[in-house]
Amino acid sequence: MAGGLGGALQKLFAEWVNTIQIPDAQNALNRLTGLDINATFLTFNYTSTLTRVYQVPTENILHIHGESTDADSELVLGHGWGPAERTSLFDAVNHEDSDHRLIEAMQSLDDYFSITFKPSNDIIERNTDFFAGLAEVDQVVVLGHSLSPVDAPYLSAVVQALEHRQVSWTVATLPNDDLGEKTVLLNAVGVHPERIRYKLWSEFHDVSPNKQL
Repeated sequence: MAGGLGGALQKLFAEWVNTIQIPDAQNALNRLTGLDINATFLTFNYTSTLTRVYQVPTENILHIHGESTDADSELVLGHGWGPAERTSLFDAVNHEDSDHRLIEAMQSLDDYFSITFKPSNDIIERNTDFFAGLAEVDQVVVLGHSLSPVDAPYLSAVVQALEHRQVSWTVATLPNDDLGEKTVLLNAVGVHPERIRYKLWSEFHDVSPNKQL
């Protein structure tokens, strides 16, 4: 059941992503201006937005969780709770007093969470060439990423790839974002707070044409 649930969710998600209509550069609304197409892009977006809207060469982009228009690309959909960090739902059930259907359901959910665990470290390992190529990046611009703890391994890999050089980080934010939480996470992966600059999306009309990530 769980394997079917995980596989079905993955299939439905891929089908949904493929229904998203990505406009071309001429028809896209609210485009960012000044985006350097020669920069290096690490994207968590499953769509072809960078290539269609901004005409960024595909060789400059790593779709770390897969790309919907690439038939050979597996879309990574999941969570960051490793088996050691997650309490088993099956073990939490009183097996003597509970309905067998509840017990089976909890086992199926445990299996589902195991199947959909997002193995960030394995994904990073498979993309070592990309991270090794970041040595000359002199600024990092974060666009449309929540900077949530689940993706901390990727941020840490970027910092390590930069050889802990204190490059500037510019983060696009919304008015209600908790900047304190973002600073704590970035600091935890090795970015010094004084190197972080927050910029509202409404102000984000220009990205300097340096080497960016």
